[in-house]
Amino acid sequence: MKNRISIIVCILIATLIGSWMHLQTVKADTVGRRNITDLKYVYFYTMTGTAPYARWINKHSGTIYDNTNSVLSATATWTDTDISLTTKMTTIGGWEVSVPAALPDGVYDLLIYDVSTAAGSRSNSDAIARGKHVIVKNAIITQMSDI
Repeated sequence: MKNRISIIVCILIATLIGSWMHLQTVKADTVGRRNITDLKYVYFYTMTGTAPYARWINKHSGTIYDNTNSVLSATATWTDTDISLTTKMTTIGGWEVSVPAALPDGVYDLLIYDVSTAAGSRSNSDAIARGKHVIVKNAIITQMSDI
């Protein structure tokens, strides 16, 4: 009888710890989706800047997405590659990063910069706050993991 109670208590403790750890990771960043295969955007939380932005770097070619010209480029200026995040969502509490509609299919590093610097004044001295490896197909994130 004591062994059964000990096993039940151990299982309960393990379940509680696992649930707590899951809640801690889910709160940090989350993925928005319309259905299981339709990842259109990501929300980032616990950022302090007032004007964060994202950049998409293609892992295979080393080129970066030029948001001004809607192409991958090896020579784009920094300000052509920064994509301002949407206004912080008050109902959700996070900053939305959408997949650019013209982003070619491929494997990317999605880099997030947590700054208060306005568009047009951002530079390569801005520190990366978050990074994700993503696979994009038809402007949909099919896989995502932390860098």
